[in-house]
Amino acid sequence: MLHGLRDRALSAPRLLPSETNALHVDNYLEGYHIPIAHPGLMKEIDYAQYRTDTFRYYSQQFAPIRAMKAEDAGERLYAPGAG
Repeated sequence: MLHGLRDRALSAPRLLPSETNALHVDNYLEGYHIPIAHPGLMKEIDYAQYRTDTFRYYSQQFAPIRAMKAEDAGERLYAPGAG
């Protein structure tokens, strides 16, 4: 379901003044909130490997699933390589 997206018009990208541009991007792409706001996700990902790659028209966040330890087998939803 597109929730009315077909009726939306695309707008041109806007550049913000340099003082705010870094903060704007940082607020949109940061992963600092993951440990507090998403504790279930934090159990699954290798947060040390979390990265954001930026490109001209899009960005991509990446964090691999962390290795399974015997002590957290009951708490984890995903096992690396279980596929």
